[in-house]
Amino acid sequence: WAAFAAPAMVGNDVFNLADDHPARKAEVVAWLAERLGVAMPAFSGHPAGGRRSVTPDRAILNTKARDVLGWRPRFTSFREGYAEILSSSPAQK
Repeated sequence: WAAFAAPAMVGNDVFNLADDHPARKAEVVAWLAERLGVAMPAFSGHPAGGRRSVTPDRAILNTKARDVLGWRPRFTSFREGYAEILSSSPAQK
């Protein structure tokens, strides 16, 4: 909604949306695997079928969305967001 309410000067700018604590894929997956009680999956380094040859693993910053749009994430990190999802999952009860 923040993008829809943005001033016209924003135009066709691109905004990265992420929480306030950038994390790489391995950190997120390790945290989830631990919470779910499953083994950490192995990443081959090769892209899945149909994906581009290089699959970047970047920590995304939300600075521009916060500064220009006034956007704020609902959860400050992936941990809080996934914890809520996991706590409401029938498999976790």
